[in-house]
Amino acid sequence: VDLIEPHITLVFPVTGSFDTAKLIQIESVLNSWQPFAFHLAGFQKSWDGYLFLAVQEGSSDIVGLHNELNRAMLGDQWDQTVAFIPHVTLGVFGEDEKAYDSALEEAQNLKFDYRCVFDNLYLIKINDDRSQITWKKAFRLRSAG
Repeated sequence: VDLIEPHITLVFPVTGSFDTAKLIQIESVLNSWQPFAFHLAGFQKSWDGYLFLAVQEGSSDIVGLHNELNRAMLGDQWDQTVAFIPHVTLGVFGEDEKAYDSALEEAQNLKFDYRCVFDNLYLIKINDDRSQITWKKAFRLRSAG
């Protein structure tokens, strides 16, 4: 949470080395995408104890972009058995139901309701102990016209 601002993860973390030739594939995928709107509101608990700020509108666009990027970047290594649910993670509570319920109540009282435009994507590399971003590259979705 101290390392990366609130975000929607489109490609699940990859361990090991990253072939920088994949950057061309990312750009190729993004060339066919224009910025799109999405709406964040409401909450969802994941199967593994995370509290999510849910995507109410624009989910199909986010899932479509997720699918294209994972197919291009990971190919046969892409584990499609993991369900992708577009969201912003607010916290992880595991089996601590009391802490989860308290966080959910607090989040509901904040009345999160955001309308945003998805127009940028960032690829980042984080060091092994997840304490520092060691490299990042920004990509912009192309505007119509």
